[in-house]
Amino acid sequence: MYKKMYESNLDEKTIRISDYILKDNGDQIPKDPTNVDYQEFLKWQSEGNTISDAVLNDILQAKVDDGTLTIEEAD
Repeated sequence: MYKKMYESNLDEKTIRISDYILKDNGDQIPKDPTNVDYQEFLKWQSEGNTISDAVLNDILQAKVDDGTLTIEEAD
């Protein structure tokens, strides 16, 4: 139902998990406690559900697999 989003390649060696959450319908939800969609996400998560990792394209996944690209968490 919800997936992590990644920001663009920051320095050709690192990508970062975005501050937004991706819904199955393509909507992007900001991590803003006043946002109704984010409140629904937090409720869903509190019920024991886990957010899925974003699917990287083949090129990015190959770089992660061979260690030339790392993924870092958002601030």
